[in-house]
Amino acid sequence: MKRATLRDIIDMLRDTYCDHVGIEYMHIQDPTQKQWIRDNVEKTHLKLALSPEERIETFRKLARAERS
Repeated sequence: MKRATLRDIIDMLRDTYCDHVGIEYMHIQDPTQKQWIRDNVEKTHLKLALSPEERIETFRKLARAERS
């Protein structure tokens, strides 16, 4: 999106970061990895890109990774 109203930007960020699936990545030390997450999450809008089944599977993978 090249141009957007402030309302559209706020809505996009809310959809990306404040929905049922959250992403915690600020603890990652590698700046390249951190930037990749930032770029891909904001670009793809997980809410729109993933089906409910894919979102559940993503959550399960994240939960398994946290336990490792």
